[in-house]
Amino acid sequence: SRKNPIGIVWALLTCEVLYVGGGTLLQKETSRRSFCYYAFWIRLAKVLGKRVVYYANGFGEFSKREEKNVSRLLRGRCVVTLRDKGSYTLAERLVSSMPEVKKPYLALTADSALTLQPLSTLEAKCLFAAHHLPTNAPYCVVALSGKDRGKRRENALVRALLLVMEKGYSPIFLLMQPRVDASVAHGLANALLAKSGKQAPIVTLPSRGALSLITGASFLVASRFHALVFAALGGTAFLCLSGSEKCRRFCREVGCDAALLPKDFNEETLLY
Repeated sequence: SRKNPIGIVWALLTCEVLYVGGGTLLQKETSRRSFCYYAFWIRLAKVLGKRVVYYANGFGEFSKREEKNVSRLLRGRCVVTLRDKGSYTLAERLVSSMPEVKKPYLALTADSALTLQPLSTLEAKCLFAAHHLPTNAPYCVVALSGKDRGKRRENALVRALLLVMEKGYSPIFLLMQPRVDASVAHGLANALLAKSGKQAPIVTLPSRGALSLITGASFLVASRFHALVFAALGGTAFLCLSGSEKCRRFCREVGCDAALLPKDFNEETLLY
């Protein structure tokens, strides 16, 4: 557990390799504490003489001073695989001035979620029926981050989803991180119920189930990174509402610049 420092220290003492798991772990977008937390364990592993493997990582945007700290984390006996070209370009620049013997192995890869396979038709049908999801008719999936709260933003989303319902699509709220995302989903679902009299389901699914749900949707509206990955994987049209750099990089890399709304989008832009 990340909350068990004694356990982590013991694991580092007895291991040979520290894997820094997939995701944008080295970033300050969520908070500076996140960067400091992961950087601390990586530095400790290096002090203990362990190899470090960055698996399908992404990097956030950093100041010049912060870039020096990231450079130190990449130095030495490291394997560094990055999941987007922006992160790879940054890593290349940070290691370019290192002596050859100190340079890590760098490679451009892809997010590990792209290896997922959807459920079989029967498995998906059983899962969706168990959750009472209206997947037998046209539907759209809404996967929003609870960190992007805002009265104006949510009012715009309610109007947009009412329009979606008028066009004959049933919205399904998918919680990618339930503890964080539930409040915004429940708020929007309650507003839709009050204005349309129709209940929009809210669901949490295992990863392959979420992939299958998004793959079968007419389109996706999302501010969660892996929801966008699942849409690209399943060939589902999507609209990205996120202002986070990792989401925007991904949209550009899969050639979906038109799916990116401006970071300060207004109601008219969303409805259009």
